[in-house]
Amino acid sequence: MKRKPISWFKVRIIFISCLLFIGFAIVTGRMFQLQVLKKEQLYTLAAQQHRVQVPLVAKRGAIYDRQGNELAVSIEVDSIYADGRKIVETEKTASVLAAVLKTEREELKARLKSRKSFEWIERKVPSKEAAEIKALRLPGIFSLKETSVSIPTGNSPLMSSVLSDWTRKVLKGSSSSTMPS
Repeated sequence: MKRKPISWFKVRIIFISCLLFIGFAIVTGRMFQLQVLKKEQLYTLAAQQHRVQVPLVAKRGAIYDRQGNELAVSIEVDSIYADGRKIVETEKTASVLAAVLKTEREELKARLKSRKSFEWIERKVPSKEAAEIKALRLPGIFSLKETSVSIPTGNSPLMSSVLSDWTRKVLKGSSSSTMPS
């Protein structure tokens, strides 16, 4: 009896077809898992990521008087925020931040315990305190550059007359910006 020789071409075709079928089955199974089984979990995760609003304040230009003296200028300052999902030790982090920022520990602890991806800790922090916080490298605590209005202090009579208390409140963003009578 004569044995039929093996056709290696057919073997390779069958092997590659099997690999393609297995790959297709894996991809189809993963699609089913994501779109049917984990649908609700992924919807909530997506909703959490899209609801975060970070207010960005536009950088203002300097304000000058008619002689060219600066009345108000924009400066960059750091603001501290937390990603509650990345904080490891809430108690320790709240204690350290409260000491540096000189705020209440319990209030910070409540903010840090929220599992939000973005929670303001303190805005427009002085540069010394911001440098201390950055040096601590606390997990989940980050800084963001913002602009703030700075009013140069001068002893000129023009500065005192132009920058009254009302003007200072308006430039610093006070909630009471009604003109005094």
